[in-house]
Amino acid sequence: MNYNILPKFYKAFSWCTNNDIKIYPQIRGKQFQLVYVIDGVARSTGKLHDKDDLQQRIYEFYIYLYEKLKDATN
Repeated sequence: MNYNILPKFYKAFSWCTNNDIKIYPQIRGKQFQLVYVIDGVARSTGKLHDKDDLQQRIYEFYIYLYEKLKDATN
């Protein structure tokens, strides 16, 4: 776990929550893929992740979406 990422994650998660953006894991065999919901439409990243690094990937993906979309919603 990269604890240096947590302050960025908290900011990104708060922004995503306020903009009704959600991320959740979906089981694919013994792995998981991330699903994100924006404006009520669910999409998948298509990438598979092991359970050992799933939480880290969720943190990183919230940050990614925040950085990608924050200026588009203003």
